[in-house]
This record gives sequence, C-alpha cells and structure tokens, in this order.
Amino acid sequence: MLKNPLKRSRQKGFSLVESMVGITLGLFVVTGALVLMSTMTKNNRDLMMETRLIQDLRTSSDLVARDIRRAGYWASAADGVYVPPSAGSPVAAASLPKNPYQNIIQDSCDAPTPASSNPSTAICYYIDANNYGFKLDATAGVLYAFVAGTPPQALSDPNTVKITQFNLIASPLQISLPGNCAAASVPNPPQVVVREFEIELRGHPPSDSTLVRAVRTKARVRNDAVSGSCS
Repeated sequence: MLKNPLKRSRQKGFSLVESMVGITLGLFVVTGALVLMSTMTKNNRDLMMETRLIQDLRTSSDLVARDIRRAGYWASAADGVYVPPSAGSPVAAASLPKNPYQNIIQDSCDAPTPASSNPSTAICYYIDANNYGFKLDATAGVLYAFVAGTPPQALSDPNTVKITQFNLIASPLQISLPGNCAAASVPNPPQVVVREFEIELRGHPPSDSTLVRAVRTKARVRNDAVSGSCS
C-alpha cells in the first residue's frame, strides 16, 4: 500500500541537473535577447547621429553656397552698361565705371590675392559695399561667417558636429571677347571670368571621431568678373 505513493512522489518536479540545464538555456535566451536589443539600440543611435551630422553639414554648406552666389553684387551695375550711340547719347566704353566689388579673395582677407584652383579654407568677398566671408576654426571645429565687420557668427554648433575640413576649390572659366571691339587687335581685349566654387565640408560628432561624413556642393557666382577694354 505504501509503494505507489512513494513512486508517485519520486516522479514529481525536476531533478537538480534538469533545473540547472533549464536555467542555463534560459540565460542563453535572455543573453541573446539583450545582445540583440543592445545592437538594435546602438544601430538606431548611430543612424540618428549620422542623419543629424549630415543634416548639420548640409545646412552649413547651403548657407555658404547661397551667400557665395551673391558675391560681387553692385547696386549701380546699370551705370556700367555700354549704350551704343544709335540707342542714345554717345558714351565711351572706356569711361564707364567698373564693378569695384567683383574680386573674390581666398585663403586670407588681409591681402587681395586672386582666386586659384587650389583648395582653400577661407573665402572673402563684397556684396555691394559690405564685406562678407567664411572661415574654419580648425581647433574648435566651428565654421564662422563674417558679415560687414561684425563679430564672427558660428554657422555650426560644436556640441553636435565638429567640422574638420572646409575646402573651397575654384573653377574659373575665362572667356575672351575680342570680337566685340571695332579694332582688329587690342592689347587688353574685354574678357569675362565665370566663377564656380566647389564647397566641401567634412566633420564628425564630438562623441565619435570615427563617424566621419562629408558634404559637397557647387555654387556659381552670378556676377561675372569683367575686365579689359577695346581701347
């Protein structure tokens, strides 16, 4: 009469080995879930950081490109337009005023150096009578804008992006216009310089120097540089 209850009592529950095996398998499952969740969280964080980085770089490059397009603006540009004698009172082409704000300076705002095809880290120009420019502070990783002698204004936030490179590559196209002169040959014929710049910004988040991204855009100066004359 006592054997059956004893057999039934031995069959209840799990043995110590079975419990340890079950706990081990459970730990493996929980560890795998935690690793998967941690990986997904890190990937989501990296994606958000990369998106914000590219957005900040593109915003800064768009501001630079938009402003460079206005370089050389002259409110009195109509005064420099040649009027043929048949269309009005005779005006000598040599006596027409020239745009005093058409020069663009790269690398330095202290000396008027001509734009070259070499990359530079700064650009300065005039929009009418006001001086404008952009320059990178490589130590702080901040891109600054200079407007009419006012204190520099930061275009980027060093707490969200550290800009390591600000490159400007000029691509001028020089067009000679000797055919517009009545004389067969002139020493310094009129010429137009069509100016285009490639703007490159490269940077990374302050918390992760390995996540480096770059943004490139082009900007053509709408006010072409005109020089020379038929005289």
